[in-house]
Amino acid sequence: GLDGTVHTTTPPKRGDTYKETAYTPSPSPTDLASAGTGYPNVVAAGITVGDTLIRPFGSNEPNAGAPVPEAYQRASDAVWLASKADEAKTPFAAAFLLEHYLRSSPFRYDLTPNQKKNVPPLVDFMLRSHAGYCQMFSGAMALVLRLHGIPARVAVGFTTGKPPTKAGGPYTVVDRNAHAWVEVFFPGYGWMPFEPTPTRSITEGYSS
Repeated sequence: GLDGTVHTTTPPKRGDTYKETAYTPSPSPTDLASAGTGYPNVVAAGITVGDTLIRPFGSNEPNAGAPVPEAYQRASDAVWLASKADEAKTPFAAAFLLEHYLRSSPFRYDLTPNQKKNVPPLVDFMLRSHAGYCQMFSGAMALVLRLHGIPARVAVGFTTGKPPTKAGGPYTVVDRNAHAWVEVFFPGYGWMPFEPTPTRSITEGYSS
């Protein structure tokens, strides 16, 4: 299939073999900075927040659909300015600056943040408390990027957990290894991970 899947009309026989090739991109910061904004239609159509279609980064066209709720737009713009992403010339530079900002003071990891009542949690996190857990860091980064025309999504899963004690042994992954991070789309490379949560890190060389 076009999505990389393979279908067979008959059950495989015992002893049947197959080969597969997997590609994991490892772009440099320069590679991502020069990737541009030539997003495929399905990705460009997905830069949405609620009922608002956001135009791609650097576009002079107005957004389409319903306006973004004022509280979310205000909080997003505040983080965009504070991170200096407003000075970024490329989507990569903006993502890098946002990731770095969220990993720095005044933001801090907290499993039991004191949230203000009657204020949307992400708005309170970005504007006042600056304390939260991985879902809040990843949700905030994805929201800010999307509202500024950069395709982003929240990914959830598990970190690698405890490494094996002997070569070829298993990793030990438990419930506390559950995690959420951000993936940003770059033409030619696809969805690349970013880590806005201060207590976690990734090995990609383009990450702050």
